[in-house]
Amino acid sequence: MATGGTVPGGYVDTGESPARACRRELVEELGIERWPRRVLALDWAPSAHDGDKLLWIFDCGDLAEDEHRVRLDGAELDRWEWVPTRELDDYLAARLSRRVKQAHAARAEGRTVYLEHGGEPVRAA
Repeated sequence: MATGGTVPGGYVDTGESPARACRRELVEELGIERWPRRVLALDWAPSAHDGDKLLWIFDCGDLAEDEHRVRLDGAELDRWEWVPTRELDDYLAARLSRRVKQAHAARAEGRTVYLEHGGEPVRAA
């Protein structure tokens, strides 16, 4: 059962690229400066309430390199912890957990995945 956890992120501001938004959100939420190195996952997330969204997960390098520099803003994130991939369902909403697991696998395999609804990668027919 998910406990309402999340990952750093947020909305792209008008005129801002997804990569710049990622960098900004990392500074705001974790206090570290990183540029995305590559896209790991892109997820089409339709919502009757919010409209369709494209949700990006970027590879910004190993956090372990800057772990000692993490400074939470206390507003959006009040704590952080390392969580084994197999336990993500205990921390994140189901769709986010699936998305993060797919991004983790994509990083390990050196690829990018396109998802729909946080599900399995969409494959060409």
